[in-house]
Amino acid sequence: MADIRTPIDELVALDDQLRGWQRYCTYCGRTPVVWFGTWHAVDPDQGKACAVAYVLCQRCCAHHVEQHAMRQKLRLRYGLPEK
Repeated sequence: MADIRTPIDELVALDDQLRGWQRYCTYCGRTPVVWFGTWHAVDPDQGKACAVAYVLCQRCCAHHVEQHAMRQKLRLRYGLPEK
């Protein structure tokens, strides 16, 4: 995670997406992935910020995985509290 006083560096997240490193759905673990995005989070209490690349499979896209559910999963994965 980056210091909150500096801009969030999205280059690693974008590089992951463009190179196709992520082969499994971030939400459920299935393949193939058909959608990618970038999630941004800030934890003002710790003074940290991050940008994370995520991908979704066809089934999660078809079932319209809720943005709240995705945010919650990534917050837990990266140790960020729900605000």
